Amino acid sequence: MTQTLRLRDYMESDDCWGNKPGQLVHQKLIRVVEGQPQVVMFWMSLQGIRCVDVSFARESVINLAKRYRGQRGFCLVDIEATDDIEIEDILDNWRLAAIGQQQPMTVWTDDGPRIIGPQPTKPA
Repeated sequence: MTQTLRLRDYMESDDCWGNKPGQLVHQKLIRVVEGQPQVVMFWMSLQGIRCVDVSFARESVINLAKRYRGQRGFCLVDIEATDDIEIEDILDNWRLAAIGQQQPMTVWTDDGPRIIGPQPTKPA
């Protein structure tokens, strides 16, 4: 079973910066994930989000994916370019957060799915 979570619904504004806001969103997301044990794949919609910095991305969603690694999947979807920010610019902060946490992250764009961060490893 899958579930789409609109990340903006858990944020204070359409752009978030820093560890503390990321940690607050992370705690909200844990409650949602724990409350839905039947869901094995969460689509993390970035609809309505202008941009986030590396620390917010790491503390909110990347650490969530790391926490549930091997148990549940997470994929970033609905990444929206703006007049002054391209999709690849938005993904740079998510990519750096994923690399920093050694957590592969699936992203789905108009070009299809891809992995940002380190490549997944095969189970031993």
